[in-house]
Amino acid sequence: MVDESNFISMFLDEAEEHIETWAQCSQELKLKFDLDWYNKLFRAAHSLKGGSKSVGLKKFGEFVHKVEDCIQVIGKDQKNLSDKQSDLLLSVENVLSDWVEELRNDHSYVPEETHDILKTVNSLLNLPANETKDFATQESKTPTGLQLFDDEPDTSASNDQNTSIDTNNEPPPDSSHKLSNKPTHSKNDLGTARIEKIKLIEAANLGRQLSIQKEIIKRSFETNQANSEWTKTVFENLYQNLGSLTESINSFQLSPIQPLLKRLVRSGQTTANKLNKQVDFVIEGESTQVDKSIQEKIKDPLMHILNNAVDHGLESTEERLKKGKKERSLVKLVVEPKNENIEIKIKDDGGGIDKSKILQKAIQKGLVSEGDKNLQDNEIFGLIMKPGFSTAEKLTEVSGRGVGLDVVNGTVKELKGIIEISSELNIGTEFHITLPLSVSSLDCIIIDIKGVQFCVAMSSIYEIVDLRNVKLSKTKKKNYRFLYKDKMIGLFKLSDYLKVSNSCHQDNLSKKSIQPALITKFRDKYLALECDHIIFQQEIVLEARSDKLGHANYYSGTTILNNGQPSIVLNLENIVHSIVST
Repeated sequence: MVDESNFISMFLDEAEEHIETWAQCSQELKLKFDLDWYNKLFRAAHSLKGGSKSVGLKKFGEFVHKVEDCIQVIGKDQKNLSDKQSDLLLSVENVLSDWVEELRNDHSYVPEETHDILKTVNSLLNLPANETKDFATQESKTPTGLQLFDDEPDTSASNDQNTSIDTNNEPPPDSSHKLSNKPTHSKNDLGTARIEKIKLIEAANLGRQLSIQKEIIKRSFETNQANSEWTKTVFENLYQNLGSLTESINSFQLSPIQPLLKRLVRSGQTTANKLNKQVDFVIEGESTQVDKSIQEKIKDPLMHILNNAVDHGLESTEERLKKGKKERSLVKLVVEPKNENIEIKIKDDGGGIDKSKILQKAIQKGLVSEGDKNLQDNEIFGLIMKPGFSTAEKLTEVSGRGVGLDVVNGTVKELKGIIEISSELNIGTEFHITLPLSVSSLDCIIIDIKGVQFCVAMSSIYEIVDLRNVKLSKTKKKNYRFLYKDKMIGLFKLSDYLKVSNSCHQDNLSKKSIQPALITKFRDKYLALECDHIIFQQEIVLEARSDKLGHANYYSGTTILNNGQPSIVLNLENIVHSIVST
């Protein structure tokens, strides 16, 4: 029996590309009508309509068909898009993006926003407003199973697409907005994934090479030539190919973050249009490869931060001109890999956050005492991520709908990441999010702390120093520091932060030949982290972190060492962040 959910999943993957084309064409047509861009937009709409009907997603196809009528009007006029037409295409693109996402979990999903959009469509087509009913509650008459699709009109409906929408029936008050006869995805269904063809070809070629090398090695043992130079060479090649295959497979779950960033910008632009604010959005690092599951989980928090920036952070045009600022505001989205982490920054050049207002509100809510005036800036700004905390004088349509910064902070913590806020009045605000990679091959050193072995990514270490060769001095807080690259840097014991008790399994460590400290860097600041021993160096495969591990932010995940023993992989970035914050 054919599993139609796989065909639907394939369509949804293709739909994402068509929606991306839709967004690009809409932006270009708003600036100037161009027949090539118009044709691309029409083809994208036609493909979405046809593909959705071919896999039984009738409501999706009917909705796009209605909007397609508007697109045809644009083609006949051959003029620059009006504001109403531009807003319509942008709204449709946002709805379709969310619709595709929800359809991956529920094939019967229909968004409520379709009703308002279809009203706008009818207005642009000069049709009566009552030509639409609540589209989201219309029952599907599409039978379960795949359907063949051609470019002819749907024979189950009248020639006029508008008559396929009931104009009289009101939706029942308890409507669930679901289509009852469509299958739904189980949350445990792994579904399908799109992988670049070049990656599959590369993995297949490596697999063939490994198969050949396996047979050569097998034959060498059968002929008592296992110790020959030829066999040793084959073993070396086998080892290299296994490493390459591991990297290739790990890359399957990575994809450029560009589509997510562009979607965020479109959402931000929609918000700016609603608020009549002129905003330029700049993207940096769009080619950065990020785990698809991380992109999915961080999408809503990033969208909330961006819309908050546009709504509350950026001033109106009049205010900016009074302050001597440029008429157009600037919002930057920056993504860059750093060591074993991904850093995401959202910066704006708005009015900034008033620390005094935050403290006043925090005191009113009992979060801090009136006598506590020694809070660092990062601690003050961190207060706005407390549940229910807001300095906004009123809630708006864009913000204040129950998804606050406390939810954003919770999501980042769930991903074992860090979120920091920095701001300066009349200069702007920056949200800085650091997230660990979930699965990756890492070149690590294995360190010993009180008999327990941990892995540390080499990419997060600048140097290993022998503390016997440096001059230590004591600080007022009774910590130690020493001179490194002409600057005094702090020395901290890893054991103090990892809460490791003495282990009875010392693994026959040799006598301590050096007193090692790992030099790492957080932002522009060097720190030294003392451990007991450096054991060896190994390339490891980082497995996703188990929820059973304590001190969540200090660990990136787990791995198996070459001696067969399990080990925890430390996240030095988060450890250093904890040190700097205290």
